[in-house]
Amino acid sequence: MDSSSRQTARTRHENAGADALARDSPVDVAKGLRYGADDYVRKPFSLEEILLRITAILRRSHAESTDDLILASGPIEMNVDTHEITVDEEPITLSATEFRLLEVLLERKDRLVTRELLLREVWNIDFDSEPRCSTRISRTCDERSTTTASPRSRP
Repeated sequence: MDSSSRQTARTRHENAGADALARDSPVDVAKGLRYGADDYVRKPFSLEEILLRITAILRRSHAESTDDLILASGPIEMNVDTHEITVDEEPITLSATEFRLLEVLLERKDRLVTRELLLREVWNIDFDSEPRCSTRISRTCDERSTTTASPRSRP
């Protein structure tokens, strides 16, 4: 099985889909199944058979994904899949950023959450560049204050 077939099988496996490959030797069938295929159909095949196999794959993948991810702490409950949040069983509305911030905090409850982690996870700011950005802002403010200061106050 070539690398594109392996990638297709891997992608299909991750996304619960179906692929049609032209190879049908026993070695190719074994490789396809080994690389994550749920099924392998040899030619000739009927359209009805293919449709039934695809329906079965979709049924299995849907059954695996019916459980919503729920995060909770005290009176707060968050359904990550439906984006619903309740506090004391009362629904609340949050912005997308507020939702993501609460999600990160609930995922890490009872653990230290650093500023850098929040910047990276919620606002997609790389914390390695953020100190440089803060330093640059600080220098800009310093430069601005020295250029606006009266000539007598400058060193």
